[in-house]
Amino acid sequence: MSMSRCFCIIGSCKYETIEGTTFIIITTTTTTTTDGNTTPKQKYMDLCLISDCIHFTNFHGALLATIARLLKIHGKAILCQPKRGTSLDLFLELLRHVNDSAMYHGEDKEQQEQKQQQSSSSSSLKPCPLFQVQLIEKYDDTVTSLHEKSLIDHVDTYDVNKHYPFMLLLTKMREYDEEKDTLVIEECIKSR
Repeated sequence: MSMSRCFCIIGSCKYETIEGTTFIIITTTTTTTTDGNTTPKQKYMDLCLISDCIHFTNFHGALLATIARLLKIHGKAILCQPKRGTSLDLFLELLRHVNDSAMYHGEDKEQQEQKQQQSSSSSSLKPCPLFQVQLIEKYDDTVTSLHEKSLIDHVDTYDVNKHYPFMLLLTKMREYDEEKDTLVIEECIKSR
């Protein structure tokens, strides 16, 4: 799977700057700015808002790499996603795999073990996951109330699996390593 396919799954992007903060809005529908510009005004974004993109499981790697490339350090991605079967769980699994495999950024597992054996204390190794990950089920009282009401009033049409969005908050903790992180993503996707 080529990481260059990432924009195929997210459509166009809209870039806006509000009070000095640059936002990128990624959706599966086409959006454009008023001036027709679809290129970022700066290299890294403070915030990415992403809605209902995780259901394309074959593009999880490209989506994750795109988010990592776009955000600046400590930038946040807010994904509103229903579970959609195992799709959300598979994306969370990919995030865990990338974070676990790259905990010591810039060193492979063998280098980590050698360093740990040479050092009397393992404190010289600094954990460095790519993202801090938070999955939030109840994030708004109004949404929760509507969800609970729909469970009762719309039993025939309301499907929690497809309709109730979880909020996934990703905070970027370090730079995305094109070579190592991309390899980890590709290996995880292939092992599914």
